[in-house]
Amino acid sequence: MTREGPGMDQFTLLRLLREAGCFHRVGSLRDDSIAIDAVLPGQRWEIEFFLDEEPDVEVFKSDGKVLGADALPGLIAKWSETPPSGSPLAPVDQLSLLRQLREAEICFLVDELRIRRMMIAGTIMVETFLPGEQWEIDLLASGEIEVERFETTHVRRFDADVQRELIAMIADRRTPLRTRKASRKLAHQIQ
Repeated sequence: MTREGPGMDQFTLLRLLREAGCFHRVGSLRDDSIAIDAVLPGQRWEIEFFLDEEPDVEVFKSDGKVLGADALPGLIAKWSETPPSGSPLAPVDQLSLLRQLREAEICFLVDELRIRRMMIAGTIMVETFLPGEQWEIDLLASGEIEVERFETTHVRRFDADVQRELIAMIADRRTPLRTRKASRKLAHQIQ
């Protein structure tokens, strides 16, 4: 990429996130862009750097509520073109959840690396990606299921004001960002 955003290119952002211990992922959604997903307490930031345009950011925020397994059927039905086959979502294991998401044509990712970094033994995390919404589904070792929803608050240019906001959030080290409980605790304090 030869074009840089105002004040911060993708390599500077990656260094900043790495130094802060903020979980992030790099990917590509199109041939002409690189996307950096940053996980902050109660928020997900998707920053996309383009070849011939200024970078964009889409910010997803959680209301801090953690839903149980009983919320999954409604969430899946809301976004499904075709309702999942079989009985409604009952006791869920990893395989049946992934099958139902796939049948509903909901894009998902099983993120083993992030879970290892957050050190939650026996937990499997499934992330879903929908227009304007993401879910983080934790299948806990105890058999319980926790679902946290993140909804888009805004999409805009990754300008100097947005960069300052991101830097301030990363610099706020009141609570470590790598543990699930710590992330939720800080998200509640911020709201």
